[in-house]
Amino acid sequence: MEARVQRVLIWAGPAMIVLWLGAFLFIAGFIPPSAPKASAADIVALYKGRTNAIKLGMVISMAGSALLVPWAVAISGQLKRIEGAKALADTQIEKALQVDGISESVLYAMGAGAKPPKKERRQE
Repeated sequence: MEARVQRVLIWAGPAMIVLWLGAFLFIAGFIPPSAPKASAADIVALYKGRTNAIKLGMVISMAGSALLVPWAVAISGQLKRIEGAKALADTQIEKALQVDGISESVLYAMGAGAKPPKKERRQE
């Protein structure tokens, strides 16, 4: 792999961390997390007060999560250069393509930030 391409791919890792943490810290406001003793009403108020910020933060976090794959490709390319580490490099790229750990938690947070449908009044 060309050195220039490697540098671009390697910088995807720090960019991923900056986007992901920045979205969680500064936009969505998920860090620090809500108190364990918070009531359901407190949690509802938290989400109602920051609905758009939470949605925007989670979208940016998902974009940051996509940068995991190029970063893992760069690491995998370097691992393939090591004698006897080809299986490790293949495993590295396979796991990066799954991206389950990061993406699923962000999807759950995006769903929690969505507005519930309005309840219809029952006419009797």
